Amino acid sequence: MIEEWEKKLLEEFPTFFRDHGGDPRVTCMAFGVCVEEGWFPILFLLCEKIREEAGKDSTVDFKFLQIKEKFGLLRIYGSGGNQAIYGLIDKAETDSSQVCERCGSTDDAQPLPTPTGWIKTHCKACRETARKSWEERKNQGGEKAG
Repeated sequence: MIEEWEKKLLEEFPTFFRDHGGDPRVTCMAFGVCVEEGWFPILFLLCEKIREEAGKDSTVDFKFLQIKEKFGLLRIYGSGGNQAIYGLIDKAETDSSQVCERCGSTDDAQPLPTPTGWIKTHCKACRETARKSWEERKNQGGEKAG
């Protein structure tokens, strides 16, 4: 499913993703969009708003430099934008703290530490699924408790 979302972004907004799949020595977009599918609707809406804003300002030549998760939040780096575009990016990053990165639910979604020490933004159901998975791996000797 993630590949479908990423393909949709690339097809709809090719200039923003022009470095996608490029040389990793030159661009972090070589690794693609590095988030789970729950945040893709946030990204798609952001791209629509950036396209609208870019249409108002002929000096804008925006492109994404990197899109990833860090400390349980969406992190978006770009270049060639204006103040309004960077404001839209800030809002999308903030909004991600309220949306499950796995499934897109807003049911008690919040950035919290996992049993393995990572901070992830998950809804109540995905937190429970992740906890059970971690417990199973721990009981099988696959991970050590921290």
